[in-house]
Amino acid sequence: MDHCDVFISGRNSDGVKTFLILTFRQMQAVYAHTKRTDRKGTFGGKADSLFLLLDAGFNVPAFAVIPLEEGLSIIPEKFVLASDFEAAQKTIREYTFDGVFLQELISSFRTRFYAVRSSAPDEDGGEFSFAGQFETELFVTPEKLAEAIKKVWLSAYSDRARQYRLANNISSRHGIAVVIQEMVEAQSSGVAFGINPATGKRNEKVISAVFGLGEGLVSGQMNADNYFVGGKKVITEIAEKKEQLVFNKAAGNGTTYVPIDAADQNKPVLSDRQALEIAAVLEQLKELRRRPQDIEFAYRESLFYLLQSRPVTTVSKIPDQEGKYIVWDNSNIIESYPGITSPLTFSFIRKMYEAVYIRFSGLMGISEKEISANANTYENMLGLLNGRVYYNLRSWYKILSLLPGYSLNTGFMEKMMGVKEKFVLNDYSPRTKFRERLRVLK
Repeated sequence: MDHCDVFISGRNSDGVKTFLILTFRQMQAVYAHTKRTDRKGTFGGKADSLFLLLDAGFNVPAFAVIPLEEGLSIIPEKFVLASDFEAAQKTIREYTFDGVFLQELISSFRTRFYAVRSSAPDEDGGEFSFAGQFETELFVTPEKLAEAIKKVWLSAYSDRARQYRLANNISSRHGIAVVIQEMVEAQSSGVAFGINPATGKRNEKVISAVFGLGEGLVSGQMNADNYFVGGKKVITEIAEKKEQLVFNKAAGNGTTYVPIDAADQNKPVLSDRQALEIAAVLEQLKELRRRPQDIEFAYRESLFYLLQSRPVTTVSKIPDQEGKYIVWDNSNIIESYPGITSPLTFSFIRKMYEAVYIRFSGLMGISEKEISANANTYENMLGLLNGRVYYNLRSWYKILSLLPGYSLNTGFMEKMMGVKEKFVLNDYSPRTKFRERLRVLK
């Protein structure tokens, strides 16, 4: 099997289902001539992401996709149009797969077990991840493959998925594609984020890892080691790990929790080298996908596997506590510009403020070199938000910091402008008292 195959359903002249296997090279041609929205509508968000990852050279387990239309084709249209989920689920339960299809699917893999995952059109998207809403089946045997596929189809019509859509005001989209993937029998696995989702630090990666499979970590049932990576520095928080999720040998399929030997419960899951490897992957993905990613990964015999990647959906809601921030205030300037200000007027007054305060700074003894180095600050003393003019307090405080007697000037400026919100200039470097007295005297 080429690394990525996709199954497209069809029917012959007798009405019997037939299946075509597209190789990875053929699939590249399909993607090149299909709009991304159309691809996601057919193959779902997760499968679309897996293809992009594979095409970019990441080590993704071999997979195949049953398109969304295949699942919809077995359900009468009247059930879909009426959103009759119970009738749709009953139809899926009673469906019998064509033996040729299953044989083609099984023979295309060189693996003992499969992971069967969902791939809904709006899953793993930029706004909503649908994490944990659909069914995932692990260590599926060839004999259980048909049953596992049906379980994923059924989960698209579950009350859980429906409530998730209602809670997030997402329009209902029927059907779901299914990803059949080579099962990675992992010694360790986990999730990782391209930013710190707790603190908002954009330059810090966070990795959570467990022994065995990562599904227990995703569901919140297991303690995990946490790794915080900034540059080449790794900070490790080791958790006590009493159990791991592994292949269920007794049943011959599926997973089960087993205890971890006492001597290994406080051992680190990952080495620093592995943590840095995962951080490097997150950085590459950020460049590829143009935003920080939330990934699932696994290690089998020290070989890294990228299982899936999706955008960190909360990134726009997480402030960067280490980044620069701006406070806009119109307490005083609203008297001069009380209504809606046109862009033409704003462009004029912005230039006037810039010119006046550059001249004022020169009169106050600030060198041309300092003024030139802060040109961007002088250019952005004002802002136009929703048609109204505001002071950019970062720029005002920055200019004040260039003047002699900054601490005295700050209070005077705040009183003069009547600002409601003070601004703390974190990047201000105080001068020595001797140098400051010379500047004041001058």
